[in-house]
Amino acid sequence: MSAQLFPEFAFRAMTLTDLDAVMAIESVIYTHPWTRGNFENSLKAGHFGLTLRDPATALIGYAMLMPVVDEMHLLNITIDPNHQRQGYGRLLLAIALVVVYVGAVMVLFLFVVMMLDINLERIREGFWRNLPLALVVGGIMVLEMVARSEEHTSEL
Repeated sequence: MSAQLFPEFAFRAMTLTDLDAVMAIESVIYTHPWTRGNFENSLKAGHFGLTLRDPATALIGYAMLMPVVDEMHLLNITIDPNHQRQGYGRLLLAIALVVVYVGAVMVLFLFVVMMLDINLERIREGFWRNLPLALVVGGIMVLEMVARSEEHTSEL
């Protein structure tokens, strides 16, 4: 998974290949850092690791999130010492919150769908009737997200 939210930054899911760079930062920042095994075990257990990289693909920061039933625990969030106090921590936390929000919405959606007695024929009939409204609402949401991202970019 890779997303380009701002032209100069890349957010990616953490993989085992990221751990050398993660450990280089982790060992400098903390007096009692996580071990490589802690990160490996978290990834193998299905925890969600997130990395923030600069245009040269150097690691700026990372976060580790652990899903627990209907919650998400932030286990670790770290920014390279050379990039601290520049807003990267806020940016990484904001992306982590988006991950949590999207996950919660998906769980809620799946729960609601499971509780419904769905009549597919009726849904197909109403699709074309509701499409214009759906496009308008979707367009408004996209415009709002673009405006918010531009506001955030100007703050950095």
